[in-house]
This record gives sequence, C-alpha cells and structure tokens, in this order.
Amino acid sequence: MKKMAVLALTFLFFLGCAKPPAPAPVVASATPTPTPVVAPVSPPEKTVDLSAHSAKDGKLAFNGYVATREAIKIEGRDYFQLTIRRNGRVVRVLDRQSTTLEFGLFEFVKGRPPFLFVESFSGGANCCAVLSVYDIRAGFKTVFFNGSKSIFITDVNGDGTFEIALAYIGFDYYECFTNLTSPRPAIIHAFDLKKGQFTVASHRFSEFTLRGIENLKAEADEIGKTIRDPNAKRYDARENCDFLAKVLEILLIYVFAGRRDEGWAYYNRVYTLSDRAEMRVKIEKRLKSDEEYRAIYVR
Repeated sequence: MKKMAVLALTFLFFLGCAKPPAPAPVVASATPTPTPVVAPVSPPEKTVDLSAHSAKDGKLAFNGYVATREAIKIEGRDYFQLTIRRNGRVVRVLDRQSTTLEFGLFEFVKGRPPFLFVESFSGGANCCAVLSVYDIRAGFKTVFFNGSKSIFITDVNGDGTFEIALAYIGFDYYECFTNLTSPRPAIIHAFDLKKGQFTVASHRFSEFTLRGIENLKAEADEIGKTIRDPNAKRYDARENCDFLAKVLEILLIYVFAGRRDEGWAYYNRVYTLSDRAEMRVKIEKRLKSDEEYRAIYVR
C-alpha cells in the first residue's frame, strides 16, 4: 500500500502571497491556539497529519539537542520562536515571529534520519501556513521553506520518500478573481539528493499534477456556455471573469506538469473572449517572473 501523508493547513479566506508576509499582532500564550483550518484544496486521497509527530508540551530532545518553543516579544508584540540548545547553550534560533508554532521530527527521505519540521503561521486572517524543514545532520540547514494557503506532505509515487505539495498562489486575486475563483493548482517539491534540499518537481509527477483536469475542463465548458457576448472582455460580466479563472487554472496545471505547449493550445482554443491575446501576454509575463515556473523552464 502506498504511504501518503499530508499536512492540511488551509486557512479561512486570505490574500495571495508568494512569500509569507509580515505577521499581524496577536497575543502569544504558553499553549498556542491551533491555526484555523478549513477543507484543503485538492488534497491527495490518503493523508497523515504531521501533528501526530509534533512535540508534546513544546519541548523535544533529539541527537543531543533540546528544542523548545518559547514566547517572545518583538517591538511590543507577542510571537513564538524555536530555540535549539546543546548542553544548555543556545546553538540556533529558528522561525521567529510566528503567531503559532508546532514542531517535531519526520522521516521525509527514506533511509535518512528524520528532519526537524516547523509548522507556523505568518499572522493575520489572510495568509499563510508556513512549513520549514531542517536537516539536523547538516547543522540545521534549511531544506525547505515556503508559505501557502494549503500545504500537503505526500508520498506521490509510493517509494517511501515524501514530497511536499503546496497550493500555488501566484494568481490569487489576479485581475477580477475572487478568493473562491482564484486558481490554486498543486506544486510538488521533491527532495533532491544531490542538492540536499527540496526542489520544484511537478513536471516529474505529471500524473499527480494533472489529476482531475478533465473535470475542470467540463466546468470551464459549463461556464463558457453562460457567456452572453463573445466579443466582451473579462471585466464586462462576472461569468466572463469566472471563465478566465477556470481556463487559467487548467493552463497552470498543464504548465506545472511540464506540458506548457499543451496548456497554451487549450487556452487558445477555449478562451474565446476578445481579450485573449492581451491576457496571454500578461499571464506569460507573470509566469516568467515566478520562481516555480523558472525552476521548470529556465535552465
């Protein structure tokens, strides 16, 4: 049986953020309030909650170290940080300015010692769940750090090594999109043994990345039937903007699956509003500045 794990950290409606924004003021307590969770965005079929591997009571001993969650103040505001000590001496301070903070050990890579993971929240109602992963043997080297609306830990191909999937938020609230219509396809990060860190690998797991795409196409077709004026633009009617959002979602899935040409062929064929050429230029410009896109297509 395939082992699949997922960390679902999807928060109530929020703004897009490519990187976690500065946290908003909250009051820290000895026992952090759990981050609000709603249904995750397109999670894998089988999930395991990483919280089952989290330290109890905010303290964990491992490899001669002791990690402790500590409440701190920064400019009069209350946050948490993770302090690492060895023989009573502080050797590292990790993930400061977190409004919630849970941590533990998890065997991400088969045959290697567990990594230290830290789940935190960047603050505010708008964004973001943040996952940090550290290689203890490499002096707490950061092997993954990113924030998103949803983060999943999953063994995509069942080989015993876990991948990190997160909801791509590069087009959140783009143009006329709402929170509900903003496209958020999953981006896969896999551990690169040569680089010693997680790197973008959605194109290596295209079957996973493309799952459900035919259903999305059917949804796009249904929205397309509601278009009253094919000569209109995205802003001229709500259904026009919803149509663009759904077509863009499908395009992005193809793009991150490594099938960019197929994605643009779909876009050119299906998105028939009068601003098709204009939007293609704008979308391509946005993508080319995106690090996930560049990791796949810029060598």
